[in-house]
Amino acid sequence: MGFKPEFDQMEKFAKSNWGNFGFESLRNLSAGMFLFQFKYDADHDCMLEAGPWIFARRPLIIKVWTHGAKIEHKDEAMVSVWVRIPNPNLQFWNKEMLSRIGSYIGKPLMADSATSALERMVYARVYVLIDVNWELPEFVPLMDDLGNEFQQKISFEWIPPKCSHGKVFGHSNERFYHGEAPLKNPEEVVKNKKFRVVQ
Repeated sequence: MGFKPEFDQMEKFAKSNWGNFGFESLRNLSAGMFLFQFKYDADHDCMLEAGPWIFARRPLIIKVWTHGAKIEHKDEAMVSVWVRIPNPNLQFWNKEMLSRIGSYIGKPLMADSATSALERMVYARVYVLIDVNWELPEFVPLMDDLGNEFQQKISFEWIPPKCSHGKVFGHSNERFYHGEAPLKNPEEVVKNKKFRVVQ
């Protein structure tokens, strides 16, 4: 994300990190975009659960292939992230309620296997598609069976850098102007000549 790794580098990373997840092959779609093939869908899900994944100190944006998807390299307006829901009330520990919580944040895609099997009760974990234009909440408003309203705390395992100018994930505001920080006024050019004003 934010750079274009070489095929050999990415293949080595995939074999080393995802070999136990059923990784089979890699195809280079375009500069910085790759298609990873796994033996089974369940293998791919296990790989996602073990994320987020970091390559060369940068987070990887991983998407499930869908028919009709356009193959093009660009910074994304929507990305998928893992959301943790610490100590949820037991009555909310089901697919329907976890999906509702995920829907408040974005578009829920899946829960991890430990959440689905109730194997880890300290927190639930949901994979959610978020939009760059959405404000990411720290709490989700809920109501229990007795009609009591409360705020359920949530946390994001990773949030990609966000550019508010270009309205995309993939780089921060500092990189929007050709890799240079935008200036507040022309006088800053005199103070620091390495910057320039972009109209």
